[in-house]
Amino acid sequence: MKRLVLSALVLLLLACAGASGTAAAKSGSAKPAAKKDRVYEVDYEADFAPERGLVHMRVNIRQARGLVRRLRVSFDPSRYSGFEAAGEIDLDEGELTWRPPAKGGALTFDVVLNHARKSGSFDSLMTEDWAVFRGDDLFPPAAVSALKGAKARARLRMTGPDGWSFISAYPRDEEDAEWFRVEWPERRFDRPVG
Repeated sequence: MKRLVLSALVLLLLACAGASGTAAAKSGSAKPAAKKDRVYEVDYEADFAPERGLVHMRVNIRQARGLVRRLRVSFDPSRYSGFEAAGEIDLDEGELTWRPPAKGGALTFDVVLNHARKSGSFDSLMTEDWAVFRGDDLFPPAAVSALKGAKARARLRMTGPDGWSFISAYPRDEEDAEWFRVEWPERRFDRPVG
């Protein structure tokens, strides 16, 4: 009887060891989440100035170390101007290359929001009382060179004249309702679009 109980216990222990080994193998094959030290913060701030017909943009990157090495932006020179940045910046006929400092920094520029189509209708429009636009109108397409495995955590804040309020498809940030959380899980660099 003792031998039968001992054999059952040994089989039970072996089965448990096999199950934990299988679970370990499965968790080892799962795609690891971005490491905390490889996440950098990107804040997009858009200040609407209808009296000037412009939106003043500020893109602030916060990083503990040099995760973002270079940001390349293609833009329409007739709509985007006044680029300034911490770190190195190169401008060449509709293309900007920004190398932010290792601890991060800000890139600022102005955007003419009104954009007429050939048909006479508008892709984006700002009046004294309201504006309609896509996120792409605020920040043009960008390519980022970053440390392997680095991922952005981005948010957007929009301000304007007294009485203006802003609506977005992006959810409000749980920690600070002035900000919208910009999330694109399939991208390493989140930017407001749509």
